[in-house]
Parts: sequence; C-alpha cells; structure tokens
Amino acid sequence: MRRWNSIWAVGLLWLSTPACATDAAVALLADVRNPTTTEAMLRNLATLARTCAWARRYDVIVFHEGRSDALRPRLEALGNRTRLRLRARDISDEFATHAPATTDWPRRRLRTFGIGYRRMCRFWFSGVFELADVRNLTYLLRLDTDSELRCRPRSRDPFELMARQRAVYGYVAVKTDHPMVAKNLTAFGAAYARRVPQIEDAFYRFPPHAPTNCPAPMFYTNFEIMNVSWFAAPRAVAFARAVDATGSGAVSI
Repeated sequence: MRRWNSIWAVGLLWLSTPACATDAAVALLADVRNPTTTEAMLRNLATLARTCAWARRYDVIVFHEGRSDALRPRLEALGNRTRLRLRARDISDEFATHAPATTDWPRRRLRTFGIGYRRMCRFWFSGVFELADVRNLTYLLRLDTDSELRCRPRSRDPFELMARQRAVYGYVAVKTDHPMVAKNLTAFGAAYARRVPQIEDAFYRFPPHAPTNCPAPMFYTNFEIMNVSWFAAPRAVAFARAVDATGSGAVSI
C-alpha cells in the first residue's frame, strides 16, 4: 500500500537550544532478499528525486543486511539518473543484536511480528544512532521502503525547517496502537519516569499507575525526522538500554 506523505503535514516537537547547521541524510532499511520491496523502494526513490528538489542536497543511505551485489549497481544507476546521492551500507552486525527472540503472540502472528520485525523496531528505536554514518549528522529522515514521498511545488527543505524551529522530531501523525502490539509499554514508561524524575515530556505524560494494556500514543513512523544529538544523548540512550533490558517481559512487540 502506498503512503503519500507531504512535508507540509509534518508536526514538530521543539528543543530550547539554538538551531544547528543542517548536516543531514535520508535513510531507509531495505530487505535486499525481497525483489518486490526492492523494486518498490527504487520507484519511490525516483519519485523522491523527481518531486523533492531538496533531497538531492543530502546523502540517501540504504541500510541493508547481507550481500548487496545486485542492489549496488542499481543504486548507482538511479543516482546517475536522478542525481540523488545514494549509497548502500551493510548493517548485518548491528542489526543482529539486542532483539528478544520470544513473543507472547499466538503462533499465527509470528510471521508478522517475528525476530526480523523486532530487530527492525530496535534498529530504528535506538540502534541507528549507534552507527558512525549517523552519529555526526544533525538530522536523519527515515523513510520505509514502501513509502512514497511526494513534495508539493516549492516545498520547503524539511531539514532546514527543523533547524529553524529548533525541533527534536518531525512526524506525520500520532495514533494509538493495539494494546497487544506494545504490551505493558505505558506501565513501563510510567515506572521509568518515577525512577528518573528529571524526565519531562510535554507531549505525553504517563499516568502514575497505568494498567497493563493502557495504550500509549504511537508516532506514525514510516516518515519521521529525528534530531540525532537528542536521540544519541545519555538520557535517551539510558532509556533505550532500559527497554533492551526488559527482554520480552516488560515491553512486548
């Protein structure tokens, strides 16, 4: 299913620090073994280049797991044709760690929410900020491989907009996930906030005694822009480590 996102729809969460220069990149996580999703990604990147002039000013990094002998020449050809600054990056070592292998979901659900899906969630949640390719950036824009981003004529550069607004996070929408998709997440967040009282969240305040299946808000993440320094800061890293430490007991996907 195509998802059409416009940068005009972006919401922002703000920082109180001065704006930074925009050293940014667009990033995707590709399954190079799946020809259908690879073809969709290449089509969507061509659309990005055709409709979003700002995209040609930044690196577009295609993260992948395993050999990419067939992908790299296609990315090179697409880059030559569209002037996108495309490059592939194997993240097999980083992608293979930290994701719990068990689940409380019924067996019929495992194909959708198995170990690969868990690793993908963990990668975008925190692992991506551990990569040398990302650590020195100011902003990172994530696109799913099946996301088609079309910009309106004279659309503004979203990275420059983030910097001007001193924003932490750019997003399309906020929804509520099914309780079984993030079991105990709200209760975990409330307990963590009680242990780390300096955490202040102007967007969402966890209830003090959240029930097990109380749903937390979910950012629609097939399109998002992240302030790298904020997500790589010790406070955010400590929270990510706390989530990792739960295994499949306190936070389940």
